[in-house]
Amino acid sequence: MPSGAAEPPAVGAPADPPGERSGLTPLQQEFVSLLASITEGDFSRKILNLDESGADGEAIRAINAEKRRLGALLTTLITEITLIARELGTDGTFGGQAQVPGASGVWKHLVDSVNAMSYGLTHQVRDCAHVVEALSRGDATKRVTAEARGETLRLEQAINATVDRLRAVQ
Repeated sequence: MPSGAAEPPAVGAPADPPGERSGLTPLQQEFVSLLASITEGDFSRKILNLDESGADGEAIRAINAEKRRLGALLTTLITEITLIARELGTDGTFGGQAQVPGASGVWKHLVDSVNAMSYGLTHQVRDCAHVVEALSRGDATKRVTAEARGETLRLEQAINATVDRLRAVQ
């Protein structure tokens, strides 16, 4: 960055207020204000009160249409991710996958990451449950084999150690 140039605000940092900005046309000011609303999670705002004729009118209609599309996509994304988080974290329900039709780019990457997390947790927990259920029936031949790290690996190791100890006393 050149010396004396202002650094862009950090993600999540407040930007300049979207009010009057010198050098911007009324349409440009409305567009900046609309983007500020979207950044704050408000998808209800539209570009209004401007002359909607000619090229500016086309731009206003196109911007409002894309804002509606973005709002619908993000609403679906938030709903699906919240559902998966609740199922995994609160309800103890495993196997769910987020479905966000039309997601692409970073949005698809986010959906794919949430689905990979859900799949990985589901596979690990179900493998642990399968082995513990076998133990409850007196079968000490099963072992947890799911790939795991961190706390899940610790759980897997504890279950397998229990299996090994029980097998040794049988």
